[in-house]
Amino acid sequence: MINKENIIELTIQANVLQFGEFKTKSGRVTPFFFNTGNYNNGYFISELGKFYASYINENINEEFNVLYGPAYKGIPLCITTAIALYNDYNKNIYFSYNRKELKDH
Repeated sequence: MINKENIIELTIQANVLQFGEFKTKSGRVTPFFFNTGNYNNGYFISELGKFYASYINENINEEFNVLYGPAYKGIPLCITTAIALYNDYNKNIYFSYNRKELKDH
């Protein structure tokens, strides 16, 4: 079962939610930034994958067989979620991701 307090605690522990003055790529200024790149160690990414797997297990009723992680930060997230789905729920789900750049070889 998903525990929202644990998700919030992990976000704070990893310093993902940051307050200050940030400028987005679109040029907009915002008083906060949610930096998922700070889920940057085995513990953080493993716990995040467990949260996503728990949510999927409890809320997604449609059959599916692949998770997609867009480059770049989505790639480790889809992989850790696939691992957690297998380890915690015995669901063997494929994962896929894209490249931002074309191969030059």
